[in-house]
Amino acid sequence: MTTPRRVTPFLLLASAVLAGTTACSGTGTPVGAPAPTGAASSGSPTATASASPASPVATGGSTSATGIAECTLASLSVTAGKPGAAGGHSRVVVAFINTGAAPCTMQGYPGVAILDAGSAQVAQARRTAQGYMGGLPAGQSPPLVSLRPGDSASAIIEALSANPDGTACKPWSGLLVTAPDDTRSTQLVWAAGGCADPQIHPVVPGLEGSLS
Repeated sequence: MTTPRRVTPFLLLASAVLAGTTACSGTGTPVGAPAPTGAASSGSPTATASASPASPVATGGSTSATGIAECTLASLSVTAGKPGAAGGHSRVVVAFINTGAAPCTMQGYPGVAILDAGSAQVAQARRTAQGYMGGLPAGQSPPLVSLRPGDSASAIIEALSANPDGTACKPWSGLLVTAPDDTRSTQLVWAAGGCADPQIHPVVPGLEGSLS
């Protein structure tokens, strides 16, 4: 007769622990296995910092990139030179002379308003780098012009001597000229005879109004 084998309480407890461990880990990550690398985070995604372009610097202001003050009407004499004409175009060279006691700089386009006989504004000159009567060489940017006391800079104002369709037009009477980045203007006489499509070219060193 075979004697039944006795199962001790210790063996029953060990078997129960082993079965419970297997059930808890059967569908999850195995114990000791590395966590999945592609697991999605339950939180919000973290934004990646990136450098953004700096805000553009305003062209106006009291100093230029060199640290020298920009020329303003307080230290400038603004005059219109002798008019000229060629090929159906008319021009006047506007001169800016530093009458102050300190150096100053100019760069870019003067503001030019066209006036009728009653000094009312009837047009604004277009800003163009060059035209029929002069200006900058092709592809050149407006230069930074440094003026010591007594030095001069200039810019050309030009216009058509007739309407673009060839019909006659009435010449303007005056100009309202403002130095680049300034807010005060000088009224000048327009004696060139032009009457259509006014243009202003950039300021350049000297009194010729042109580098081309």
